[in-house]
Amino acid sequence: MWDDLKKDPPITPVPAQQPAGISRQLKSFQLEGLDWMIRQEKTQYKGGLLGDEMGMGKTIQAVSLLMSDYPAGRPSLVIVPPVALMQWQSEIKVNSLVVRLHYDQ
Repeated sequence: MWDDLKKDPPITPVPAQQPAGISRQLKSFQLEGLDWMIRQEKTQYKGGLLGDEMGMGKTIQAVSLLMSDYPAGRPSLVIVPPVALMQWQSEIKVNSLVVRLHYDQ
């Protein structure tokens, strides 16, 4: 896998379109991160790992990825620690989006 990744050309940062279902305006670096994630979804690996400093907007970028093809997309499973549940709920502002929570101690 690593040898295959080395052959891939670097991805030039390009801002994605602001998803219609996201009420908060994403910052330019968040839109670039969203574009990167959308591109990663189309690769043979079907995704990637987004990691940066705390407070840089990973949650809103991940929610934006889910919303980037809403309602055409398929259901998504998001697993987060209980402490992040309220943050995820507050970022999703679409009335027709169904969010189901399962919490177990």
